[in-house]
Amino acid sequence: MFTARCIRRALLLAAVVLTAGRLIVMPAAATVLTFRPPAVPVLANNPYFSMWSAADSPGRSWLTHANDGIQAIAGYAKVDGANFRFMGQPYQGGSQLATNPISVQVLPLSTIYTYTLGAVRMLLTYSTPALLDDDALMSAPVTYCTFELSSMDGAPHTVDLYIDHSAEVVVTYASNTSVTWDDLSTSASTILRMGASVQSVFSSTDDRINWGYFYLSAPKEAALVGTVNTDTNSRDAFVDGNPAPIFDTNKPRLGSDNWPVPSLRWTGLAVSPTANVTRFVTHAYDNVNTMNFFSKVLPPLWSTKIGTILTVIAQMHTNYATYMSAINARNTALVTLFDKRGSNSYTTLLSLVYRQVTASTEHAIDTTTQQHYVFMKTFATSSTNGPVNGQVNAVTTMFFASPFYLLLNPSLVPKMLLPVLKYANSETSFPYTRSWAPSHLGQWPLCTTAVPTTYDMPVEHTANMLIMITAAAQRGAPLTYLQPYWPLLTTWANYLVASLPFPTSQLFVDSYGTASANNVNLAMKGAIGVGAYSLLLSLTGNTTAAAQYMNSATSFASQILAQSFSTDHYLREKGAASTTWSLKYNLLFDRVLKLGLFADAVMTTEQTFYTPKMGAYGLPVDSTTSANGRVGEQGFVAATGTTAQFTSIFDKLFLYANTTASRLPLGDYYVVGSGANVDFRAGAFVGGLYARELLEDVRAVASTSSISARAASTVSAATASSASLASFSSASIASASSASLGSASSASIASASSESASIATLAWLTSAASAASANAAGGDDGNAAPAIIGAVVGALCLLLIILVVVLLRRRRARKTREIVADRDSACELYQIPTEVKNILASSHYDTLAKPRGSADLQSGNTEDGEAKLATTSEYELPARATHYSAIVGGSSSTSEATYASPSVSSYAALNHEPSAGGDEGAYSVLQQDLTIAPKEAGYARPERERASSQSSGTGDNDYAALSHQ
Repeated sequence: MFTARCIRRALLLAAVVLTAGRLIVMPAAATVLTFRPPAVPVLANNPYFSMWSAADSPGRSWLTHANDGIQAIAGYAKVDGANFRFMGQPYQGGSQLATNPISVQVLPLSTIYTYTLGAVRMLLTYSTPALLDDDALMSAPVTYCTFELSSMDGAPHTVDLYIDHSAEVVVTYASNTSVTWDDLSTSASTILRMGASVQSVFSSTDDRINWGYFYLSAPKEAALVGTVNTDTNSRDAFVDGNPAPIFDTNKPRLGSDNWPVPSLRWTGLAVSPTANVTRFVTHAYDNVNTMNFFSKVLPPLWSTKIGTILTVIAQMHTNYATYMSAINARNTALVTLFDKRGSNSYTTLLSLVYRQVTASTEHAIDTTTQQHYVFMKTFATSSTNGPVNGQVNAVTTMFFASPFYLLLNPSLVPKMLLPVLKYANSETSFPYTRSWAPSHLGQWPLCTTAVPTTYDMPVEHTANMLIMITAAAQRGAPLTYLQPYWPLLTTWANYLVASLPFPTSQLFVDSYGTASANNVNLAMKGAIGVGAYSLLLSLTGNTTAAAQYMNSATSFASQILAQSFSTDHYLREKGAASTTWSLKYNLLFDRVLKLGLFADAVMTTEQTFYTPKMGAYGLPVDSTTSANGRVGEQGFVAATGTTAQFTSIFDKLFLYANTTASRLPLGDYYVVGSGANVDFRAGAFVGGLYARELLEDVRAVASTSSISARAASTVSAATASSASLASFSSASIASASSASLGSASSASIASASSESASIATLAWLTSAASAASANAAGGDDGNAAPAIIGAVVGALCLLLIILVVVLLRRRRARKTREIVADRDSACELYQIPTEVKNILASSHYDTLAKPRGSADLQSGNTEDGEAKLATTSEYELPARATHYSAIVGGSSSTSEATYASPSVSSYAALNHEPSAGGDEGAYSVLQQDLTIAPKEAGYARPERERASSQSSGTGDNDYAALSHQ
C-alpha cells in the first residue's frame, strides 16, 4: 500500500533529485517552519572564525562575531542597472536599495537566503564543510558563499555581483591596529589576503583574533576583478557602474583609516530564461597556530592533512561540486533523521545549533606524536562570569555537548578529553595533585598556567569525565588512549565512592557560584559515574572490580531515591523542604549507558511533576532559580520523557529561539518567562538538544556503532547516499536473520533482501540526481543543455523512486502472505488448536516483515493475544524481553527449545543481571533464557520480542522503520 509515509520519504529523496541544475538541497516542506532565528550562522567555522547575522535582514546590519563585535561584510547586486544591497549597512555615498530576503533557511551545514532582485531570483547560500567524519574537511577554516541566479519572468537579464569585508574581520580593534594586505592570485584563482601588520600569535585571550590572515577568493575568470581599496571607493564604483578602483598600496595602516576592504566583483553575468548562473566565493581564515598547550604550540589539523592555506583554497575551488554535493547530502540525511521524531520544532532547533556546536571547537595536532586534539571554547558574558568566558575544554561544557559528538562521531570524544587527562595526570609543567577531575585547561587559546580551584566542581567534573569516557567506549571509540590513565581513573572513581550517596558542600553546574550540600541531581550523577567506571572495567575484562563498583553504584542509587522522595517528586536536596525540586537531567546517561540504576518510574514521576512548572519559554532549572532555564538541560530532560513531554519542551524552546529579543547565537541560560538571555551565548551547551537522537540510536542499535554509519558519511554525495542506505539494509538483513525460524525465517530474509536491493536502488537514484545537479551547476552560463538535462534526469529519477517504493510495498505484502501460509502449515503440522492459531494470527507471525511501529503492533491485538495464550492450559508463554525487536533463533526439534537472547549487555560481564520478572523498560537490556516449555505437548513456538515503546507515535517508532522494514 502506497501510504502517506511512503510519499513523505519519496519527497525527501525528491528534494535532492529535483535540484538538478542547482546545488541547493531543500528538505521536505513539512520540516520547514516560519522561523526567525535569534542569529543566523553565516561563516561559522571555529571560535575565532564565527560570524553571524543578528538581524532579520543581513542587508540592513553588519555581521557580528559569535560573542559580539562587528565583523563587516558588504554585498551588492546590480540587475539590469538597478542596485540592491543584500548584506551590510548603508554607507555614505551612492544610491542603493536594501532588499530583504523572502526566506531564510538554516540547515545543519548551510544557510540559504532567498532574494527577489527585480525579475531575478538569487539564492545566497553559505555552506561550511563541517563533516564530522572527515578530519580534513571538518577542520578546514573555509566556508563557501554561493550565488545562484535565475530568471523569474522568462526574459534574459544582466547581473553584476560585489562582495567585500573590512579589517574588523582580522583585528579586534581596527581603530588602533594596523593591517596589511596582498594579492596572492594564481593562474586558477583570484585570492586577496588581509591581516594584522604585526603578527603577535597568542598575544591575548580575547574573543576576537589579532593574528592570522583572512582570505577572500574565487575561481579566476574574465568577468571577475579583485582589488583592495577604501570602502567608499570600492562600493561607489560598483553602484555607479564604474570600473573597480586600482589596488591600494598605502599599507600598512590602521584598519579604520579610510577602511581598506578587499573586494571581488563580477560584471556582465548573463542570466537566460533557461540557464541559471552560479558563482561562488570562499572565505577562509588561517590562524597560523591553534593552541598553546602548556608551552607546546599546536598547529591546526588541516595544515597536516591538506597543506598550506593556499593549498586548501585551491582544493576547495577544484572540488567545489564534490564538496557541495557532500554537504547537501549530509543536510538531507540529518534533516531526514531529525524529522523522524515528528516535531518541526525539534528539526528546526537541531539544524540551527549544529554549526553553533562545531564552531565552538578547533582541531589541532601535535606534530611530534601526530595526536589529534579537539579543543572546545566556552562562550559566556564576561561581565557576569569573568574567567568562565573562554575556558578551554571546560568539563561541564563538553558534557552537555557530548550527545552531539557521541551521536555523530564518538571517536572525537576521546580527542576532546585527552588534553584534560594529560593535565590531570601531571604530564604538563604544572603538577596536578587533586583527587578529582579539573574544571578546565586555561583561557582560550592559552593553556599556560596551573588551573585554580576557583571553579572546581569535584563530583560534577569527575563523574562527567567517567561518563563521557565510558559512553564513547561503548559506542566504539578505542580504549588504547587510556593505557597511561587507569590509575587516574581509579582515583576518580574512588573519590566518587567516598563522596556518595550525598556529596558534601561544593559547587556544581546549577549552584551558580554558591556551594551546596546533598544535591540530589548531583548525587545521581555521581552514582552514574561510579556505574560508568564499572562498565569501563568490564570492557577490559576486569569483571571482579567491575562488579564491586557496580554494587556500590546500585547501593548509592537506592539510598539516593529513598532519602530524597517527597510524595510526588524527588527533592532538590536531601532533607530540604517538600516544595523544593530540580530537573533530574543527569538521569539521561543512566539510559544511554544502559545501567538501569534508576527505574523508569523515577523519571516518570519527575516528568509528571515538571509539567505545571513550565514557563512561557521552557522549564526552569529548579525551585531556587525558577526564573531561569538552560537549553542543554532541557534537551536532556526531553530525551527521557514521553512523546507529549518531548514535544512540549521543544515547542517551548522553539518559541524562545523564535521570539527572544536577545539577538545572538542561541543562548543556553535564559529567562523562561521572557526569553531574555542571561548567559552562555553561542556555546556548545546547546549540543544537549541532541540527547534524544543519541538515546534513540542507543535504543535502536544493539552494537556501539556511530550514527554516521546510517547518515551520509563520505565526501562524495553518491558514496554518502549508498553507504548510508546500505547500512540500513544491512541492519534489516541482520535483524531478519536473527529473527529467522524455518520457512517463516526464509521468507523474512527474502523480504529483507529484496528491501535491501530496493534501498540500494534508491541510493543509486539519489546519487545520480546529485551528480546531475553537480554537472548542471558546473555548466557554461550561456548553455541551457546542462540544466535541461539535469531537470529531465531529475524528473525521471523521481518517477523511478515512486515506482520502486510501490513495488517494494507490493513485494512486502506478498512475502507477508507467504509467512502467514507458513504459519498455517506449521500449525497444521503440530496440530495446534484453532483458538491458538487465531491468537497467533492476530499477534506475532504476521508482523515478521513489518516495522516495530506498525499499526498491527500498536492496535493492542498483540497484548490481547498474549493474554489469551497465557491462559490456555496447554501452553506456557516465556518471560518477555523488552529491548530486542527480532525473534531469536532456536531449534524446534527438541521437546524443550531454548531461545536465548544475544549477549550484548554489559551486565553479562558483571554478573549483574536485572530480574527478568520486572518491567525494566525499553532502556534496559535483559539477558534472559527465553524457554518455551510445553506442559504436555512436545513442541515449541517462537515468541516475537518487541521494544516497549511501540506506542511512542514519533515517526513509526524512531529508527525501527529504517532498521527493520
